[in-house]
Amino acid sequence: MEFSLQIWYDYSIDPVLPVKSGKRDENITKKDGVKMKMTFVKNFPGMGECDAYVLCPGCAKKHIPEAAALLDKVDEKRFSGKAGQTIALNLVHGDKLVTVVIIGFGDKIDENSFAKAYAKGVKEAKKAKPATIGVITGGPLAGKAVESIILADNVYETHKTEKADKVDYIIYGVEEDE
Repeated sequence: MEFSLQIWYDYSIDPVLPVKSGKRDENITKKDGVKMKMTFVKNFPGMGECDAYVLCPGCAKKHIPEAAALLDKVDEKRFSGKAGQTIALNLVHGDKLVTVVIIGFGDKIDENSFAKAYAKGVKEAKKAKPATIGVITGGPLAGKAVESIILADNVYETHKTEKADKVDYIIYGVEEDE
């Protein structure tokens, strides 16, 4: 799947998901001059490379079983996978604390709910002040995930006294098993 991304004519990147070999780096300069780095990777190698991760419950079960095990213990009133829900789980991996944000899409997944879920997940992950956020996505709506990450990271800092921390992103275009 290929897609080209143009948002408000401020950004122009051509990410290709899934990445056919290895990884691909994209440097994006936002309207306010802030640079943002996105790396597109074909397969998820497991936890360790990022300080935080954003993914759906199904991806958690498949790729981060520690998070899935914790999610199974969470009361449905706190997180049931409904559209707009997120839950941040803190896991110890090696000697590092890793934040895993699980996002809910609801029963009907469309472009809008997909984009909103990833944007909300990224905003939640940024609360942990990570240097790198890994986003596990894929399928025909992967472009919406990338677009929502850029929009969620777009913080206007003109009137803020404290500048936001710079975050790099790794987008894992996880392919489904055939």
